Amino acid sequence: MIDPTEVTGIPGTATPLVAAGVSVPGQAPSTSVDGDQKIPGLRGVARGFSWGTAGQLIGVAGNLVLTPFIIHGLGIERYGIFVLVVTVTGMLNSFDGGVIGAASRYFSIYAGTDDRRSTTELLVTFCVLLTGLGLLMSTAAWFLSPVVVGFLNMSDIWRPQAIFLFRALGILVTTLFIHTLFQMVLSARQRYAWSTAVGQVVYGAYVVGFVIVIETGSGLRGVAFIFVGQQVLASALIIPVAMQYLDRQGVRLIPWAKLRSILSFSGKLQVGGIAMLVITEVDSLVIGGALSVRALGIYSPGANFSGQLSSVVSNGLGPAGVHLGNVYGRDGEEGAFREFRRLQRMWVVAVTGWTVVAMASAYFGIIAWLGPRFSLSGWICIVLLAGSSISLVTSLIGMYAEAVGKAGALARYGVLSMVVNIVLTVPMVLLGSLGVVAATAIGQFVSAVYLLHDVRRSVRHDLPSPLRHVPLLRGLVAAALTLGLEVAIRPYLPVGPVGLLGAGVPALLGLATFAVLMLGPRQAVRMVARPRSAVSELRHWANLSEERPAKASVPSDYQPKHTKVQAPPLPELPSP
Repeated sequence: MIDPTEVTGIPGTATPLVAAGVSVPGQAPSTSVDGDQKIPGLRGVARGFSWGTAGQLIGVAGNLVLTPFIIHGLGIERYGIFVLVVTVTGMLNSFDGGVIGAASRYFSIYAGTDDRRSTTELLVTFCVLLTGLGLLMSTAAWFLSPVVVGFLNMSDIWRPQAIFLFRALGILVTTLFIHTLFQMVLSARQRYAWSTAVGQVVYGAYVVGFVIVIETGSGLRGVAFIFVGQQVLASALIIPVAMQYLDRQGVRLIPWAKLRSILSFSGKLQVGGIAMLVITEVDSLVIGGALSVRALGIYSPGANFSGQLSSVVSNGLGPAGVHLGNVYGRDGEEGAFREFRRLQRMWVVAVTGWTVVAMASAYFGIIAWLGPRFSLSGWICIVLLAGSSISLVTSLIGMYAEAVGKAGALARYGVLSMVVNIVLTVPMVLLGSLGVVAATAIGQFVSAVYLLHDVRRSVRHDLPSPLRHVPLLRGLVAAALTLGLEVAIRPYLPVGPVGLLGAGVPALLGLATFAVLMLGPRQAVRMVARPRSAVSELRHWANLSEERPAKASVPSDYQPKHTKVQAPPLPELPSP
């Protein structure tokens, strides 16, 4: 099944990454980016999570229906080429030199003080760099496509179409680079509703395009036009809206001294990105190569199911990182640290509740969806969820490190996770697929512990451990209830999508039980009855401080910029 975010290139959440060597901006305005006086940016975090999750669920539901139509319409061989191109596009999109991540972090900081001129300078510079990189990729794709297709084991009748599609990769990646930069400008301003709306429009074009291509028999040449058309449509919808946060006087390249510092940081991001790419792909390569293709077919549903479940809760990470970047731009490191402490308890509790209930129901969901033959997929999903839960609990620490400019900690974290994963995978492959994914989970645990230690060492020693916020007992109660209900209804569930939906009912009851145990019955009912006040209720529950942020400590030679701060207009879309 193809992830719509991979095809459209519209990220559900933009994860900000930081750049080193940036001086802290000047005096902080009293209002937040989203205009909330009492809760700086927390409503923006909640909106970002809501919109990102809604877009993800719509895409997943659509793919459940669309994927069989594409497979039968294109045929197995051409569908395999289609999947290969999507995979290669995702990989090439990761080789941006860390520019997208650095831009996201800088834009978040500049948005904190409404510094549109600096945003424009950085955007123009990065557009030039990525356009040059895209031209190199386009040239390579044009000349190498016949060679690559020649190595593929496929029918000769489809080779011309495959070459045409592969040659479109350069244009596809280049346009994706450019409109993603403008997307980062909107994410820094917490324009999540508009981003999600654009993603759904582009996905709608993807659906209509495939219906036309299959009905007219255009084949892979038509698929190429769908992909490029998606990027053009996304650019047409994103760039004009992002322009309102730019300044004509900033249309110039940034000085070389500053650019060199940014590129030094973005290079570290690229190292971490490559490490994470290796971690993502190594399990599939090892299982498919060292074990068998059948083992890979059993592994894939469990890994994909685990990834979808983990990505639901991680939809909150991007908005949280944007909020921390905004606060760092206004109030400096002390302000960002206060906001981090405010967010951490809520984040850890949410991750704990979601992951323990997901682990209790994942096995039953997979076998209800695919049948008892895929029981091993269920166990693979549980192991991967266990590893990702540890990583997710500490992930907000990584977002804080990004916000205050500690790129080295993130690079070391990625490399360590990759090394541990590879070293453990070699002997544990003897245990089969479960041994391979267990190596991945152990690697996630080791690297998460190291990240906490490294950030404490390199940033500040008083960084609170997230482990003290883990509600283990209440999580186990919710998981036990979910597990008991799953066992009770399992004999009555049919195999297929209906069975999957039925297996989700105990999970919903488990999550509701966890919420009541954490918040208390009265507060849980108030939040359901008044969803717009949910952020205020959670803030009160977490005992968040109402005091105004303290003045940020700035370098002695820094001259603050006296810019007029305006609350950016929000799109006229209904709030979730």
